[in-house]
Amino acid sequence: MARRSCPAVGGRANSAGSDVPVAAAQPPEVRRQQLAGSPGAVRLTVSPWEPVLELHRRLIAATSAGQTNDAMAFRPHIGVAYCNSNELAGPLITKVDPLRELPTVDLCTVSAELVLLRREGAAYRWSTCASVPLGGQRHGNC
Repeated sequence: MARRSCPAVGGRANSAGSDVPVAAAQPPEVRRQQLAGSPGAVRLTVSPWEPVLELHRRLIAATSAGQTNDAMAFRPHIGVAYCNSNELAGPLITKVDPLRELPTVDLCTVSAELVLLRREGAAYRWSTCASVPLGGQRHGNC
């Protein structure tokens, strides 16, 4: 399989501090919610989704990859663990259940990392293509 490279972002390829037009976008205000799971993954839910989805749409539009991305397939979350084998969920559910009672936390978003995600064997690997600082007015502890 041919290895793909990072797409050009904001007119410059593989650039940190890129001039992507979303850099002036208001950082999404999100709250880390409780622990959740799905087949093969444990994640922290974030809400509200709409500001993150809007930033996601802007970032997709700003790349020159020419690829479309179904925003409905993107579920804003913070990945905690991925399982690369078939395991019974019961033991994991029992271990992480107490963590579901942790209080929610406001999150400070200061940049968006654009990555090229790929699957290598049973593992996910990624390369950072660009780091886009988010502008707008900072709030809270940002």
